[in-house]
Amino acid sequence: MRGVFWCSLAVTIVLYGMMGLWSMPLITQEADGLLPFDLRPFGYGPAEARAFLNALSDEGRAFYLDTQRLLDMVFPAALAVTLIALVRKVFWGLAVRLVLSIVALVGATADYLENWSVATMLRFEATVPPDSLINAASQWTMLKSGCDAAVMTALVLGFLAVVARRWMPL
Repeated sequence: MRGVFWCSLAVTIVLYGMMGLWSMPLITQEADGLLPFDLRPFGYGPAEARAFLNALSDEGRAFYLDTQRLLDMVFPAALAVTLIALVRKVFWGLAVRLVLSIVALVGATADYLENWSVATMLRFEATVPPDSLINAASQWTMLKSGCDAAVMTALVLGFLAVVARRWMPL
């Protein structure tokens, strides 16, 4: 299990670095400074989505559909495996482990559904994606962001509790 954790952690860090330092900034630049859908944790409405799609260059659209999508095919699974492994290290209670693991898996699933929805939107002409598709993509984005944030917050709090118990025993 230790090897799986270190491998998933390495893959997660490398992919996050590539997306954060290279692919997402490039897509933002190709969209005249507008943030890609993946970087809008509180979602977006039809007008915002269409503004992004209208601003996105043909090169940016191709990059989002190809390179970014390839990176984001591996990232959700790697992140989920990493988070679940950390949950197993930090928490001892079976119920807490199970709930947080399920939340991490829901986050990964929402990320894949977000990716599919975004790819579908990118294939439409800029003003054509139906509101229902945009709203669904936005919901997946918010669910992914909320689940990931919840597990990461629980991990930070759990880690702080472990440290506090070791350094400040009752």
